[in-house]
Amino acid sequence: MKYKIVSNFDKDSMCQLDFVPTLAIAFYVNGYKDVFLECYNHIIKCFPNINVMGASSETNIFHTLPYIDTQKHNCIFVFLDLIDKFYSISKVNMNLESNSNPFNSANAIFFSLPYTHIENKIQNIESKLGDSGNVYGVLSGPPNKNELPSLFYNGEFLEKGGIICHIDSSKYGMNGISLHTFEPIGLRLEITKADKYTIYELENRLALDVIEEIIGKIEQDEIESFSHPFFLIGKNENVDEYSLLSSICKINRKDKSITLYREITDEHSALKLAISISTEDEKLKLKKLEDRSFKGLLFLFACIGVKRFYGDHEHMKLMLLSKKVKSKFVGCHVYGEIAPSINKTYSQLQNHTFTFVSLFEIE
Repeated sequence: MKYKIVSNFDKDSMCQLDFVPTLAIAFYVNGYKDVFLECYNHIIKCFPNINVMGASSETNIFHTLPYIDTQKHNCIFVFLDLIDKFYSISKVNMNLESNSNPFNSANAIFFSLPYTHIENKIQNIESKLGDSGNVYGVLSGPPNKNELPSLFYNGEFLEKGGIICHIDSSKYGMNGISLHTFEPIGLRLEITKADKYTIYELENRLALDVIEEIIGKIEQDEIESFSHPFFLIGKNENVDEYSLLSSICKINRKDKSITLYREITDEHSALKLAISISTEDEKLKLKKLEDRSFKGLLFLFACIGVKRFYGDHEHMKLMLLSKKVKSKFVGCHVYGEIAPSINKTYSQLQNHTFTFVSLFEIE
């Protein structure tokens, strides 16, 4: 499997490949649709039969050190020469049954806009992939002042729905993992009143009062920097360092509610505060990346919460991760990441994670 990674900074080289690409997976920073469309029109003049699927991002992660350069790489295209009969790409209507899997066994790349019940959609897609198939992908976003999150499919920007690419696992393999560097602390806080993404009561008390009694008054700059992640716990789940995270999206001081980035469903029963793990524990956790032996093309989907939490130090974290996986990677910062957690075999919607996904040809 041949591939090449090109950004809008080097647009002329998009037509100077040593192979004919059949698929391009793309990421474009929100607010740069015009630049992205200019690149796309340039590409299809050279490769009229290419399929292009893309997702908007907050920032892109390019495949050369130091990875993040917001001035240059606003649009990234990953060109691949997948054999046509071994992959299938289509739009997804989020309100209908998921698109059928055309292969006996497959993995899927799934780009979606933020939706309620997105976790159910991921489960539904994965249930049709056959033995050991997984869903990998992103939730596009976030919005900026002038533009909502969007997706792109073969010349069309989409503001609803999703895009899915089924990849036949008899020809191409995929491997992915999501990890974060937090652990639970403190008491389990039972969710006693909630609706969709908003929690109104914890332990039968106003949610914001309960949280601020523990961590102090929450300021707007702390929300914007994702300083207070929580573990969102299932009814029968024992929370640990591998459980799912979510950060506060907003607070309401009138009704004393907190709104998370993850939907609170019937499966969720409690919150627990999250703190960064120690340096030694982080080394042990990152060791699991070394054990994965990623090969082929490697994507990194990172939560916008990760970027804002680490701030100016994120590029150092990315360089460390590159050493652990023994490979360069390409990707973006988004609202949500889709892959299995370290200790799971099935994919989930992730928050506050570094999510690695590899794509390779089976020899």
